[in-house]
Amino acid sequence: MDDFTLSLTTVRGAIEQLLTKASKEAAADAEDDLPDVDSGFGELDEDDTQGNAPTFSRPRGVTDRDWRVYEVLDEMLRELHEKFKAIWA
Repeated sequence: MDDFTLSLTTVRGAIEQLLTKASKEAAADAEDDLPDVDSGFGELDEDDTQGNAPTFSRPRGVTDRDWRVYEVLDEMLRELHEKFKAIWA
C-alpha cells in the first residue's frame, strides 16, 4: 500500500512540474509579444492547506483537460490517504 501511495504521490508531483513548466512557456511566449506582461505562473498556496501538504493552484494557461487530469489524480490520492489513515489509525 505504501508503494502505491508513493507512486501516486510521485506522479502527482511530476504533473505539477509539467503544468508549471507549460505555464512558464506560455508566459514566455506572451512576453515575446508584450514585453511588460506578468508571467502569472502558479505557485503553491500555503494558506489553503489540507493536513501538512500545501495545495497546488492552477497555473495560468493550463487547459481545462490538463487541469482535470491533475484534479482527478489529486482527489484519488487524498481519498486513498484518508481511508488508509482511518484503517490504520
